[in-house]
Amino acid sequence: EKTVLRVKLLLSRFGTTTQLLSQSLTPPPPERVALAIKVLYDVGALTSDDEEAEVSELGRLAADMPVDLALVKLILLGRAFGCLLEAIVMAATLSLQDVFLMPSSIFVRDARQYIDDLANNFNQRMKYDNGCYSEPLMYLAVYQDWLSSEKKVPFSRSRSLSHSRMAQLDMLVADLSSKVLGLLTGSPNDCEHHTQVSRLLASSRRRGRCEAGE
Repeated sequence: EKTVLRVKLLLSRFGTTTQLLSQSLTPPPPERVALAIKVLYDVGALTSDDEEAEVSELGRLAADMPVDLALVKLILLGRAFGCLLEAIVMAATLSLQDVFLMPSSIFVRDARQYIDDLANNFNQRMKYDNGCYSEPLMYLAVYQDWLSSEKKVPFSRSRSLSHSRMAQLDMLVADLSSKVLGLLTGSPNDCEHHTQVSRLLASSRRRGRCEAGE
């Protein structure tokens, strides 16, 4: 889908999407291009489901975002409903591998230690979920705790978190934040968002320079 978006944004004056992609080294079947256009229209990234479709604001943002279309939509909804920071963090966490370490009996040979590690993993998830029964909100709480910490390896281990994945999360939050800043306008709401996202960007970049590893 993102290939179709980029072709429409950059090369549409040279022909239709199907025509242009047919000239690539490994051209996709026309039916796949048509399906991609329909999917993009269904999620709101295009204005119609045919070759003449224009790219919407969602589509322009999605073409440059390192997350799936549904998560780009989450970010735009967060902007509309005044919870942009939360939407950025949740989109980032849902794009990566689970930040919690899952104990494995292959690596933990002691049965008692394995059971204790599983129990700690479950308890940490329940603590961060706080009765919401929502994985996105759980990850949001994890990241908020991470940013308020010194972000050392002992912090991650005590909470059954992968330190390297948390560092990756910092980098993705920073990437998304920098791209969202380019989307914001001079409206009163966006001015407030700009200040908040700038702080998130600075924080994630600063934290991202901490040591990596498990």
